[in-house]
Amino acid sequence: MAHEFDNYSFSHNEFHHSSHALQKAKSFKKISHWRQPISFGPSPTPYHSGNGSITGGLPGTQPQKIVRSIRFATSKTYLEGLLPTESFSFVLPDTVVQASFIRTSFQNLFWLGGSGYDRVGLYIHGTQYNSPNGEVVPRTFVPILFENLADAIVSRCDEFGAPVLGCDIETVDDGSSNTVELRWRGTAFGRFCWAQLHRNEISDENGSDALYREAPAKHNPDLGLLTYRYVPAVGKLGMADAEYAVLEPYDKSPLPEGNEDHQAEDASNRVVQLLDDPKKRHVYQGSFSFTTGDVQCLPTIHHIVKVLQDIPIYDVLEAKVETVPGDDFSHACRID
Repeated sequence: MAHEFDNYSFSHNEFHHSSHALQKAKSFKKISHWRQPISFGPSPTPYHSGNGSITGGLPGTQPQKIVRSIRFATSKTYLEGLLPTESFSFVLPDTVVQASFIRTSFQNLFWLGGSGYDRVGLYIHGTQYNSPNGEVVPRTFVPILFENLADAIVSRCDEFGAPVLGCDIETVDDGSSNTVELRWRGTAFGRFCWAQLHRNEISDENGSDALYREAPAKHNPDLGLLTYRYVPAVGKLGMADAEYAVLEPYDKSPLPEGNEDHQAEDASNRVVQLLDDPKKRHVYQGSFSFTTGDVQCLPTIHHIVKVLQDIPIYDVLEAKVETVPGDDFSHACRID
């Protein structure tokens, strides 16, 4: 008691104490998102501002994203090595499967004060998660994402359990071609190229785009993403505090029956309307490559880049560049 009396009488500041109590009371009254460092209260996220209010668009601006994708045919056996547990598998017993590298540039995001960031990820189509209760969840599995903003990386890891790492993402667009390069402290390890870009400006009398290359058959509609969250235990090497599968639907509302062909996959988190977008550009050539280089040049990601470099490429099926409205909100949730 004497210690408490001395502490209050000689070192207590009522103004600071009251300010802290008020801030604490406000955080409990609203839905707050807590993540490290928690000593400073709730943090802004893609969903909420720091005071718990829902984020929205800035006056006179609209969040948008530029989506660049390359879809290719590859080896099922090789990609099976990227599935984290035996609960993940491919839907069909094919030997050749499809995957995509997708680069998404987010712009005009409210929670970032109107700025944005870039993301590049590998998306493995036609996969499924077999839940312990017998439920089968068919989606697209994402083993790795690269982003170039620390705030976005922390949010994706802490709140959504995404397998995201940081690197520099540089883009060069000269109008007829587009090149994206991934760098780690100056060392380039990934390169993506979209060549012979054409805007959708003229359609034939049947309403189809004369410049559009026929899209590959997609036997399994991509209605959402699958990831796997792994949280290592502090001080216990090889042990996890938590590990579980995560489902991230593109949209909470299901697609209208029979409308699947009138939607397009935006693999950066949402199913969006694209058919009438005047800023859509189709590509006749798409390519990508990875270079592992020396372990000393890529000390923390060399093992990841090596796996990406060795992915077999049987055929490039589709490449495109699209500008669509949207943000980086996520509806990710734990499955089990």
